[in-house]
Amino acid sequence: MTLMELLKDPTAKRPVIGGHRGHQSDLRENTIRNFTQLLGTGIPYVEIDVQLTRDDRLVIFHDEYLEAATGLPGKVREYALEQLRKNFEIDTVEDSIRWCRENQMGIAFELKSHCLKTPEERRTIGSGLSALIGQFDFHKNCFVFSKSYETLELIREADADILLGIIPPKDTEKALLLMEQLKADIYLDYLDAMSKPLVQKLHAAGYLVDGSVVNTEKAYRQAVFLGVDMIESDYPAKIKLFR
Repeated sequence: MTLMELLKDPTAKRPVIGGHRGHQSDLRENTIRNFTQLLGTGIPYVEIDVQLTRDDRLVIFHDEYLEAATGLPGKVREYALEQLRKNFEIDTVEDSIRWCRENQMGIAFELKSHCLKTPEERRTIGSGLSALIGQFDFHKNCFVFSKSYETLELIREADADILLGIIPPKDTEKALLLMEQLKADIYLDYLDAMSKPLVQKLHAAGYLVDGSVVNTEKAYRQAVFLGVDMIESDYPAKIKLFR
């Protein structure tokens, strides 16, 4: 069963649980080796963060600045891929899709708006990610979400079959209008920013709802009460035990 089939299956347990940046472990988040630790746990997808290197390679890394996680000064965007790989473990989006496809794991791609400041960067990530999803026929096992609505629009124009999610503005009505304009599929926000009537309204409009990040039993119970379709957790295998 693909990730999208699972999310749209009315008999599947809700919420579907994904790994946030993979998961917290002894291996660095946002790496294939980290994802490998989730095999056999029943976690169907991972959320990963997409950035551009200086040579326009799509890689997975969370922070805009490198120093806190790697000791290198500056930003991901200021280094070529091979320079980064000489200093720490970093995987490309292409390798991540290939691995996830081979291991029947889905991906939620987050495009960080702070890494998409120029039209050129938005075009490069939008076209690059769209092409990779098409190359691996990965449409039914992934979705792309962001606060960079311009980039989401570019992806929609490049490939109408890619599922999109928005991180909404505070104005709910504006968020619903954006969902409609982008032909988006998934509404993502923190649980504390959601209400049961909002989730019901989104469901009535045909949208899926994602509430994150869920790391405690209390937060999991809140997600169940709200009726969201999916959540991400730093400890997905642990959260799964609360079902």
